[in-house]
Amino acid sequence: METLKRVDVIHIKKSGVTKGATKLRNKILKTYRKLGETDNSIKVINNLAEEYFRDVKKSRYYLTQHNNIVREAVASGEYQRFSLVDDGSIKLSLHVMPKGSQIQMHAHPDMFSITLVDQGVLKIKYDSWGRLYPLNTSDSSLKFALFRANKVSSGLPVKNNLHQIQTVSNVSVFFSLKIKSSFKHCSFAQTFPKKRPVESGLLMGFLESFVSLINTCLLYTSPSPRD
Repeated sequence: METLKRVDVIHIKKSGVTKGATKLRNKILKTYRKLGETDNSIKVINNLAEEYFRDVKKSRYYLTQHNNIVREAVASGEYQRFSLVDDGSIKLSLHVMPKGSQIQMHAHPDMFSITLVDQGVLKIKYDSWGRLYPLNTSDSSLKFALFRANKVSSGLPVKNNLHQIQTVSNVSVFFSLKIKSSFKHCSFAQTFPKKRPVESGLLMGFLESFVSLINTCLLYTSPSPRD
């Protein structure tokens, strides 16, 4: 399965979803402070994201622009991404992916990474950031799940933050939502783990996440052109 390299980024103004995304961020941060890196935290965040997703489907953007955008993207036969919200602490994008495509294994350390499926079926492989070294996407210990329309997959700043997204239907349409776990002024740069022989473990994940965050803040790199 080939990883798509071409991504079109189109900024859609006045999407009507920014206010809801800000409220969702505040609720997620409150949940995380209370429950931390736990399965319960993921369950609550999934429920919050699903509620937000229902509101998105009632928004002016979704009712007046969404279907036309998706239709044109599907007709192109190419993977396209459209930026809906990017305010410095939240980044919401629409993705349209044709059959047989994938976004390679990557992570967003120190961020919440949420996938909301609008159409089709996605297969998402995931694990905690920093646990697998050297990285092997065919490792049988990697968890995976199928997500259909209206379902949500959430990654915490460490737990389930490492993920790979594959399309298993003729076309998949989904939203990716990334929320910083703090209000520090650093970018949404995504990290592709390198294959290197170092110790694994959740502690290593926390260290990698911390170092990555510091480096990103110092360099202040521009947002990645991918997921």
